[in-house]
Amino acid sequence: MKYRHRFKIRGARSRITKGKSSESNPSVTRHREAARATHIVQKIQADKSYNVKFGDEDSVLEQIPLHKMQIDDAEEIKTIRSNFSELTSAQSQLSQFTSCTNPTFDPVHRIWRSGSMLQNEVLAVLAATAEMIKDTNGTESDAEYFAALLTIIEAMPSVDESKLAAAAYLLGLVAKKVNKSVSQKCFSRAHECFIYMQILENKLDKTQLDVALAKLIATLGMILHQQAASIWQNSNTRLSLVKIEMFAVHNKSLVRAAARRTLRTILTDPVMITSSGCHRGAKVVGEVLMKQMEQSAASVDVDVLLRLFCLAENIMHKMPHLIFKKFAETTFALLSIPDSDLKCTIFQCFRKILQLQPADTTLPATTNILLIDLLRDFASNAMDPSITCPWMEALCESHLCLATKDHAKSMATLRASLKLIFQTFDLGKDFVALTTYKVISRIMEHCVQSDEELANYSIDLCDEALNPRSVAVWRHVLRTETKIFEVCKGAITQEPFGRALKTLAGLRNDVNRSIIPDIDLVVGAAVRHIGAENVLRVLPLELDAQNVPIVTQFERSWLVPILRVNIFNQSIAFALQYFLPLAHRLRREVPSDVVRRKTFITLSDQLWDLLPNLLSSATDFEQNFPHLAQILGKVLLEQRDLRLIVLSSLRSALRYALQPDAAEAKKDVMRFFAYSFLRKLCTLYTVSNITMESMEGITGNSLKTLRCSILETIRMYVELTPNNVIDNFINLAVEKAQIKDMDLDQKIRVLDIMAALVKKASVSGLSSMFPSIQPWFACSEVALQKKAFRILEEIMKRMDDEAVKDFFACSADEVNNVLDQDLDSIAKSARAALVAVYYVKLSSLTSLKDVESFGKKFLRRIIICLDKSHNIRTRSNALKCFVKLCQQLILSGSDERLVRFFNECNCAEFSHKSPSSVLHPILNIIFGMLNPERLYPNEDSVEVVRSSTIALNIIAQKFTRILDASLLSRLVAHACSWISDGRPLIRVLIIRLLRMLAKKLPDYTMQQYQELLLSAVFDGQSTTNLTQKVRKANRLLLEVLIDRYGVEVLMIRTNKLDWIKQLKAIAKIRLTIPYCRRRRERRNRTEAHNMGIDGCQDQDIVSVASSARTAGADTVLNMLCDADSESEVEIDRESIGGRTRGSSMWLKNDDDDENMMDLLDRNKILKKIATSRSGLLKDKKLQEINENGNDKSSSSFKVAKDGRIIIENLDIDQQDKRKRKQRIKLLDMPDKKMRRDSGSKNDSDSDCDSNSKTINDKYGWKPGGKGIHRNVCKSFTGITSSNEFLRRRTAGDTRKKNEKYEPYMYIPINKRRRGKNEMKRLLKGKKRGIAVVSKVKKMVC
Repeated sequence: MKYRHRFKIRGARSRITKGKSSESNPSVTRHREAARATHIVQKIQADKSYNVKFGDEDSVLEQIPLHKMQIDDAEEIKTIRSNFSELTSAQSQLSQFTSCTNPTFDPVHRIWRSGSMLQNEVLAVLAATAEMIKDTNGTESDAEYFAALLTIIEAMPSVDESKLAAAAYLLGLVAKKVNKSVSQKCFSRAHECFIYMQILENKLDKTQLDVALAKLIATLGMILHQQAASIWQNSNTRLSLVKIEMFAVHNKSLVRAAARRTLRTILTDPVMITSSGCHRGAKVVGEVLMKQMEQSAASVDVDVLLRLFCLAENIMHKMPHLIFKKFAETTFALLSIPDSDLKCTIFQCFRKILQLQPADTTLPATTNILLIDLLRDFASNAMDPSITCPWMEALCESHLCLATKDHAKSMATLRASLKLIFQTFDLGKDFVALTTYKVISRIMEHCVQSDEELANYSIDLCDEALNPRSVAVWRHVLRTETKIFEVCKGAITQEPFGRALKTLAGLRNDVNRSIIPDIDLVVGAAVRHIGAENVLRVLPLELDAQNVPIVTQFERSWLVPILRVNIFNQSIAFALQYFLPLAHRLRREVPSDVVRRKTFITLSDQLWDLLPNLLSSATDFEQNFPHLAQILGKVLLEQRDLRLIVLSSLRSALRYALQPDAAEAKKDVMRFFAYSFLRKLCTLYTVSNITMESMEGITGNSLKTLRCSILETIRMYVELTPNNVIDNFINLAVEKAQIKDMDLDQKIRVLDIMAALVKKASVSGLSSMFPSIQPWFACSEVALQKKAFRILEEIMKRMDDEAVKDFFACSADEVNNVLDQDLDSIAKSARAALVAVYYVKLSSLTSLKDVESFGKKFLRRIIICLDKSHNIRTRSNALKCFVKLCQQLILSGSDERLVRFFNECNCAEFSHKSPSSVLHPILNIIFGMLNPERLYPNEDSVEVVRSSTIALNIIAQKFTRILDASLLSRLVAHACSWISDGRPLIRVLIIRLLRMLAKKLPDYTMQQYQELLLSAVFDGQSTTNLTQKVRKANRLLLEVLIDRYGVEVLMIRTNKLDWIKQLKAIAKIRLTIPYCRRRRERRNRTEAHNMGIDGCQDQDIVSVASSARTAGADTVLNMLCDADSESEVEIDRESIGGRTRGSSMWLKNDDDDENMMDLLDRNKILKKIATSRSGLLKDKKLQEINENGNDKSSSSFKVAKDGRIIIENLDIDQQDKRKRKQRIKLLDMPDKKMRRDSGSKNDSDSDCDSNSKTINDKYGWKPGGKGIHRNVCKSFTGITSSNEFLRRRTAGDTRKKNEKYEPYMYIPINKRRRGKNEMKRLLKGKKRGIAVVSKVKKMVC
């Protein structure tokens, strides 16, 4: 028998859980079971109409052991959850306990994370139900469970609330899967469940019973939803909806949610909607809802009203018109109640209702207009900001709803609403402005769009919103203006558009630098959507090449980068008439002064740089590109500074013409100029280096960049070049390549052009090209061999092209001879193209036999190319080729279609192979390469072993799951035996191989090889030649092993100190990482909340990252500054009155302006205010100049008298801080300043204060900083005399009355060693304490 709990100590008592006080009762209660079964049977009333095989309720309940519906207690379940392995076993035990095979109840078999006590009862009821169905030879279908659970709920006594809750939960699970015919047959019995719902509602003292009530409501809703439409003609059926509606104001939130969800599902079912647009039961539900609202309004029961509004927002859009109108009148009358939560809920309710788009029968257009008027009348400047947001959203949705019914009436009423919405910016609240931006965006997208009057009016309102009252939310106003430009586009006329742009240009200055990125976004949106020509008509560049001061002091230089990024859908004619002539005049009128010359050239380049983006979406490409092409061709040859821009412009035009939906006329235009441009491009590309350096003055990286750009342009232009032109250029290239006296570098560039022309070459072109490069495949010149294989790669990529099929048929033998060439005769730099050819060749193979022969022939070469001695491109191509070979073997060996086809044909030659069997030859070749005896004479053993190990790593990472047991054991044995290799390069790869295997292998395999793996890791590695990479690889391997085995198993397995330290460190990190991750996520959420949805930084921080739309719109003067003279302007982060600088308003201090300032004139006020202090920049610069001499981190160098640069050690301060922290940590003293007593009357202190400067200069001490500043100068001379020292020493720890404690007279107790004996040692005696103190003094001083 069981005994009661024993308490070991008084403080360790644990509270006895509920239901455990009688734990010593016998577990077998045979007589109680019989009595309870008899009591249950007496209360059963058989239902004669329910004619199923479970109709005999007496026999059903006799087989349901309700008294045994208990399993393990809650404490035991919590204990089970603590361990993963025990959790798995517990799940299996639960599933075995119920013996239920229906997948509908799978969620029941999992342990609930919520810790609900209801799971015990649910499992017991499910077990009993499954046992009953099996005893009656049932199939455990959903219909059988549904009928059985309904029978249980009917026969369940009302006292068993928990069991009734469990049965209701199970019934809710299975009701979703039951067929409509079964639910319709059981409707009469399911309808009687409301009796039990009322019983449960009266007994909701325990938290788990609300689940039962919610499940019963949901189940009844499902059954009602599955019934035929004819049942809703019965008043009793409609009354059931009223009963469900009563639970919508229940005290339990779970019950309320279930009731609301059920009513919404039934009343909004489109199948049951009548011709009036409403459900047959909607009227009854609406009348009861209005009655409850009137009663709650009379008693001012706010809680009930809030719950009723939550119900109404889901169903009111499907109510009759009279009920909706009465609901609106009653609701607006409730706005007089001074409760902000109620008002917010009312507006949120209307927003949700209008979002669901009520039909015309529910909300006619006239009623919608009245609703808009009521919402508009509620607007007030004294409105609570928390109510303003839902009010705006409701007003917005009412206009959107009216726009779908009558767009003209919506436009007529929208003008007055827009003014009220824009006025909310004046509140200066960030969250209100964000909501205003969202509301205006929705109105613009769904209502205004192309309406010219409202679009212009919105721009004017947005311009007026940039006033002193809304300084804190100017960025939201600017975002709103950006949205208006994006949506309305051409509907905006020139007059309001010009006023808005002029206001933005006036605000874009240094004093408003916090909003400069937002202003650039607005101007960029105007350029992109309204047009650069319209923007420049309002904000002209005002550049006059003959007026040098205007050019050098270019005030609107910020506009040029914005144009470059955002110019879109603009005509080429505008560039020919405006940009290019202006750029030409600037280059022609370049002054002789160096600085001004640089300014003119930079502005000209910026204007030319507008061309590439313009050509990517030109509106008159077919008409005006021929005129532009002549200019581009001339500039390409004559203006070397503009060649990169011209080439970029050509590529933009080619991309525009090569778009999938591009017109054929655009392609014809580019084809017409193909010969002209290709001739010039090829000439520039093949010019010798000497010519480019002597005549053009281009050298080094500039020359390399230019040639790369030219070659990329040639490759793109080949796509639109006629075939006859391609063949002509190929013939010319072949002739030039055959010239023996040609410079090698020049010949290489000719071969580059040949490789670019291969893409569109015809059979004749390829036939003349391939013989010319064939001798270079075995050439000793590495560069020529590399280019030859590169051309072969481009040729092989066209194997599937039908146009050159004849060439491959004729040249197959020559190509195969090149591929069969010995790998040693091919330079390493040329092997990347060789492996790429292998890949193309492999992709063309389809049969397993061909793939296997290819692998036997070329696999060894591919694996050798994986070694690190090759370049990245070679290794990347070898990796792709190796993986492709394995995949081809697997697909070809296990193709089900081929198996089926050859089996039908009774073909004996074909045999199906498993994925693992086809990889056997691959692994045999790899392991053969690892055998030193099979190495070829000229092969490097380290290179072969390293590349073979890399191949094993690839197989372990990609194909571990398909390998059979023999291959896995071979891999594991190889890794465990080779881990003791003394070469660090090999050992790192072996350790990674083990890590891949540990990651990919299943659990049972890891358990099988546990001893072998752990012994190899901990005992098999040598302690010599331990490099940093080996340590790091071991660390990563340990992390994976901890995940698979657990840190306890690994700690038991080894006793070496190094391994134990690493294991403990990893375990500690594993414990701290989740906490750190949660902290980081919480901090990120907080920062995101503070920054808003746009992800911007705080308003007082100027973003240094270039935006995609602003292009870092710096002025040309800033771009011309020298690098060593640039200095970032510090940002004023001081808070003024709790507000950040970006949300503050400052008045400009103009000494010259002595006139009165009219605060009612908005235009004058905008010129006088700023978002930052106007003198801040000057103050900061002066401060930097003054502190430059003392600042060690200044950009200027110190120079000696003889001109030598003095190099200072900038890390001295950091080293001093580190040493001071180490001393403080050693003495266990707090890192704080020790302030001297300013009120002391000691003469010595005053003397010391008077001579503080002398003492500080002598001892190098400065006030401030961190650490303890000890007062080492008690006498005025700064030196402690011997007599004074002896006097203090003999005095010991004695002190005078009212004298302050001296903190240096005591030894600090180490916090790490908080032993009791330490304090006792300090208090043992006076003499010993004085001796110790004197030692400490000597050490400190």
